[in-house]
Amino acid sequence: MSAAADAPAAALANAATTQAGQAAQARRAAQADQANQQDQAVATGTAAATGAVQTTQSGQALEAPAPQGGGAEGALVTGSGRRAPSAGRGGVTVTTNNGRLEKLVIKLDGDRKLIKKRPAATSDQAHFWRWIETQYFKAKRCKADSDALGEIQAIVARQRPGSARAASGGGGSSSGRLATPLDQGTGERVLTFQLDPKPLQAHVLSQIEGRFYLRVVEELSTPDGRPFVPGPGKRGSLMGQFPHMVLNRRDVESEHPGRRYPTFYCGADRLLGVRVELMEKREGASPVRASEHDLLKLVRSQFNHGEQAKHDFFQKSLVVYISLEFAEGPQAGKTVSAAAFKRTPDNNALFLPAESAPYCGGSTEKEVVDGRASFTKLKLAQVSEKNVRDEFAGHPYRIAVHTLNPWLNDKEGFTAYSSPFFVMVKLHNNANSGEHYVVGLHSGVPEAYCDMPPRVRA
Repeated sequence: MSAAADAPAAALANAATTQAGQAAQARRAAQADQANQQDQAVATGTAAATGAVQTTQSGQALEAPAPQGGGAEGALVTGSGRRAPSAGRGGVTVTTNNGRLEKLVIKLDGDRKLIKKRPAATSDQAHFWRWIETQYFKAKRCKADSDALGEIQAIVARQRPGSARAASGGGGSSSGRLATPLDQGTGERVLTFQLDPKPLQAHVLSQIEGRFYLRVVEELSTPDGRPFVPGPGKRGSLMGQFPHMVLNRRDVESEHPGRRYPTFYCGADRLLGVRVELMEKREGASPVRASEHDLLKLVRSQFNHGEQAKHDFFQKSLVVYISLEFAEGPQAGKTVSAAAFKRTPDNNALFLPAESAPYCGGSTEKEVVDGRASFTKLKLAQVSEKNVRDEFAGHPYRIAVHTLNPWLNDKEGFTAYSSPFFVMVKLHNNANSGEHYVVGLHSGVPEAYCDMPPRVRA
């Protein structure tokens, strides 16, 4: 899986080309201005060729969008030093200086160029320039992500046989990496996870599996423990930060198409509040939130100090990665790809901010601290039921949580899943009014619940 520069960078070239077209019209109306601009282009090109502008950093030509796969597609920004603009009208060369966009050189017809220098902060064009600058550096950042993703692109197209115990007899992978194709569909997203060639010893593994595990925290009930239920009639009930709502959904596939059943929903217009907790089972007691330090201490126990000193960040810590999977139907257990939607999500991203591949430090990757990792500033992007293709319609999603510690990511309990849910562009109008429903203590039917503290509100 790979990712290219952010698609908004393509808007930079489009906007700059539009400016070029307007400028060309102006020059045709005023030949004197045209001559002056051509002279300026020649002078500036000469200065750049002789090294006269020594305080600037040469930018790169922004080309037409090139598909790169993964979580983003868009204008390619690559290489070092100045590159010639793309052939034909509309090529753009960018010059930066200490993190500021200073100049655009726009290729017009033939050998003509239009040079746009950064205007004064008080200029009417200053806001437009700041927008171009933002898109350009966003593209640069995404290109760096693309290079990192390319390093893990090698994929072994097979499932691991069971857990790491099965592989331990052969000593593990000689390369130190083993790919786990979570989605074997052609052209669909595949997640790869790192495995260490030296598996955990049996006595260490026996102290981990069955004792520690991950869980997805879902706010399915009120603070006093009363489960949320759909409201009367067709009303939904707001819940918490994840899932957002429960609603009676009509069953159109069973023998009783009029039947409705409680179904969880998330709103694409609302922030997700997905929390992951490390839990520990204790004999004779209920599970409690565990300390990742206790878990990692067990992992390190089979290595001497010299070996521990060579461990990287992911080997020394407990980092989790979330992704979106199909929960039911023929695609169950497979990661959702942009190909599942009628209108392709921007940059092929299922989340906002866009997800990146595992081990790349993106917004869908968090370190477990004090037994908890929280994803609180994510939205589901353009993955609503209205946008899904017919062959995927009616199949809910789930959040999948994977562990990036190479000694734990294939162990029992270190992959967790949320309850199935659907995604709406906006939540049901009645639910948007802030209604919460629980089963009445005495009536047994849904009744309004108003004592909801702010921390639980969506």
